[in-house]
Amino acid sequence: MSKTTKIIITTLLSVVILALSFGAGYTLATRTHPSLGQGLDIVEQAWNLILNDYVEKDRLDTSTLSQAAIKGMLEALDDPYTSYLDAETYQLSLSSLEGKFEGIGAYVGVEDEQLIIIAPIADSPAAKAGIRAGDVILEINGEPTSDMSLAEAVLSIRGPNGTPVSLLILHQGEPEPEEIEIIRAEIKLPSVRFEMREDIAYINITHFSERTNEELSPVLQSITEEAATGIILDLRSNPGGLLQTVVDVASRFLKEGVVVNVVDNQGEYTATIVKPKGATTDLPLIVLVDSYSASGSEVLAGALQDY
Repeated sequence: MSKTTKIIITTLLSVVILALSFGAGYTLATRTHPSLGQGLDIVEQAWNLILNDYVEKDRLDTSTLSQAAIKGMLEALDDPYTSYLDAETYQLSLSSLEGKFEGIGAYVGVEDEQLIIIAPIADSPAAKAGIRAGDVILEINGEPTSDMSLAEAVLSIRGPNGTPVSLLILHQGEPEPEEIEIIRAEIKLPSVRFEMREDIAYINITHFSERTNEELSPVLQSITEEAATGIILDLRSNPGGLLQTVVDVASRFLKEGVVVNVVDNQGEYTATIVKPKGATTDLPLIVLVDSYSASGSEVLAGALQDY
């Protein structure tokens, strides 16, 4: 990656789904990581003490306790890109990758430990309210973002169509923050924009959703019909998205090879391979990126540059 910015389309998230059973979790963890047994022993002791000896037992909710314990462990990692989402919130976060969601219409990320606007979506409530790329979000509905994870902040900004959200924004180059109220709406997310500029095809991919590769098919067919002599692929301010979609898009421009190697914490490599399918092109290609191109767009730009 060329920079540390990580994005969720809501981000755009590093999602951690953990089992809520301490017994099963303890057994599995001690088998795979024996050195962790002592730490898990202490957690299990605390769990049992609370369940057996806490005075007001009617106040105990094991689901709430389990989630609090998980959140506490993840907070101790001090990693803004790792967050815990319950099942309902996780499903909510997936909707943006399906091509629509309810919110203000902006890509949000973390840079230098600050919550920032990566880019507002064109014609969205955020764009119409004056939200700009690079804006720092200081507060959401009066609550400071300094103690929020990326996932918590994004989910606080999102909400039902027609409801308001108040953001305290510090615009780049301005000394004082501005409070902006935005009415949420249903945000539809076409991810590919195309136009011919004389004999050059200009393709702008704003993010990588489930529909991006499908949206690209008629564009590539139009390029052939228009007898284009070259392509400009614009990935500026593209925050990423689905890795498989990135591979599918790369396969439109590459005949063979590895798009990216994914490495796990055991050092095991999983190669994602070019798989040409549908309309493709081998026209001369220029790729545009900027300081807000992140995650999947960096993968695509890097693979195209390598080949």
